Amino acid sequence: MHLISLLSYTTILGGVVAAPAGSQGLTATTPVKRADSIHIVYCTPLPGEGSNSIPSFSAAVYCPNDNACQLPTSNNVCKIDPSQLGVGGPFSCKFPSGVTFTWELSYEAYSAPLWSQVAGGSNGFQSFTGYKDDGHAFCSIGSYSCATDFYFN
Repeated sequence: MHLISLLSYTTILGGVVAAPAGSQGLTATTPVKRADSIHIVYCTPLPGEGSNSIPSFSAAVYCPNDNACQLPTSNNVCKIDPSQLGVGGPFSCKFPSGVTFTWELSYEAYSAPLWSQVAGGSNGFQSFTGYKDDGHAFCSIGSYSCATDFYFN
């Protein structure tokens, strides 16, 4: 009887171990995100009268729920000083709430493959790992449309 139980256990365990690595629905081209994240975005004015004279800007956008961040509140947006853009670092941006997000980008960040780990950051409460994003339209801030360059989670 013990032999049958042992064989059954081995068969079940073998099935678990033999499960393909991709069976979790993740691939090399799938970004891994958690509930909260910070995105570095580039914002351009929406088309319209006078939009050519309105300057573009970059911002850090904190998303308490990454799946619902199309219209972030003003407390969750930090405009990035142009001197805080580029590679290396550390760079920082202070949100209206008083929380400062600090990050560093690798020197290969802009040329790295999509969703590659290219950065690290912290908001003083938790650490974040930064990834190159695909530049998709991410959110609207006022009369601006913003595309994501990097995301941290």
